[in-house]
Amino acid sequence: IVHFDLSKDPVKINYLRKIFAHLNYFGAKSVMLQYDDSFPFAGNLSLARSPHSYTIDDVKDILAHASKNKFNIIPYIQVIGQMEYLLQHHQFHDIRSDSFPRQTICPCSNRSVTIIKEIIRQIMDLHKNAKAIHIGGHDFYNSRLTCNRCKGQHLNENQVYVEYIVKICKYIKQHFPEMTILMWDNRLRSMTANEMEPLKDLVEPMVLDFHPDVTHILDQPQWKRYKSLFHQIWGATAYKGAEECDDNFVPTVKRLSNTITWARLLDGLRRTGLKVGGISLMGFSRPTYSLPTCQILPASIPTLLLMALAVR
Repeated sequence: IVHFDLSKDPVKINYLRKIFAHLNYFGAKSVMLQYDDSFPFAGNLSLARSPHSYTIDDVKDILAHASKNKFNIIPYIQVIGQMEYLLQHHQFHDIRSDSFPRQTICPCSNRSVTIIKEIIRQIMDLHKNAKAIHIGGHDFYNSRLTCNRCKGQHLNENQVYVEYIVKICKYIKQHFPEMTILMWDNRLRSMTANEMEPLKDLVEPMVLDFHPDVTHILDQPQWKRYKSLFHQIWGATAYKGAEECDDNFVPTVKRLSNTITWARLLDGLRRTGLKVGGISLMGFSRPTYSLPTCQILPASIPTLLLMALAVR
């Protein structure tokens, strides 16, 4: 899987077309598309569109080029954290989390769930052939449950988080029963099997680690819990956006080392009987929405192609 962060500074479609052709040659199977404010939202969500957002025809054009290269399409739709593109508008301030109001949606607000469902509906209306969706889920900054709505649930932070994710996943499964739902495992790693139980058969965790050598996490305890609960897991590295936000160029050797050791780690996990879906090469544009773009896409392409070759 190759991820493209199209938010805030949408990539020219002609440029994407050329990249897709190269990735096809280098063996990529799927592309993960993250739009955020670059998606042509309608209705109440149109406030979240940037002035440079894609049109509906633009999105259809991108999907046509992806289909031409026989890629599976995976929409990347944040459902709890990294929501600044939406929450910056005063019309959505009422669904902000008190702990980290600019980025995190309140998981205990009924309106939060309604709005996220509408975001998913509008994006999926243009991605009818998608077989998988990534819902993010790694940036939940409400661990102290300072919000009165969350405190009123009388649940701990893990329970609040899981209950919210289950609501979103059940909505997706209701409308797209065969859809594979991917999510980041950051919050899951420290949970017990009982705490994760409601997510069983709903999601497939994707594990993100940027370190040059990730083989040290092979012996960590979460794999046994994942094996008992989930159909399969995924690994993830990054071809850009893994370093400091003011870096101009990608440290290719470090990124390539991370990718190669990820391949070894996934092989090791397979030998333990854990089913592995594959690896995702992430292309983050910035740590948070308010920061400038780091490691722009053209400067990252050589690293991306080397990483794709390494995992082919």
